[in-house]
Amino acid sequence: MTNFKKKLTIYVNEVFSAQYKNGNKFLYFSILINFSVIAYYNFSNGFIMSPDSVQFSGWADNLIKFDFNLFSYYSQYTLINPNYLYTIPIVIIALSKVLFGTEWQNAFVIFNLIIVFFSLILF
Repeated sequence: MTNFKKKLTIYVNEVFSAQYKNGNKFLYFSILINFSVIAYYNFSNGFIMSPDSVQFSGWADNLIKFDFNLFSYYSQYTLINPNYLYTIPIVIIALSKVLFGTEWQNAFVIFNLIIVFFSLILF
């Protein structure tokens, strides 16, 4: 078994070395495999609206009602914890609802997968 571990260690070191001629291909292939697994998992489970998602959707509806006027939107809420921290997801959901109508969840999932793909490339 120790012989196998030595050979595996040598192979892994060779693959991840800077002199490996197929290093870029290996990297792109691993990004593609990881993204495919993540996308398959997301699409196979379907849409699941958590309580937070329902709340964000309601806030996005309110933002649409205020014609994307953030000052009016924030003035409406007098919560103990203001929802300033959730501005970006609320705006993205509101834009998805305006641009894609009833298919906003599909658009939001695809947007999230695009973000995941680029984060895999960056890291």
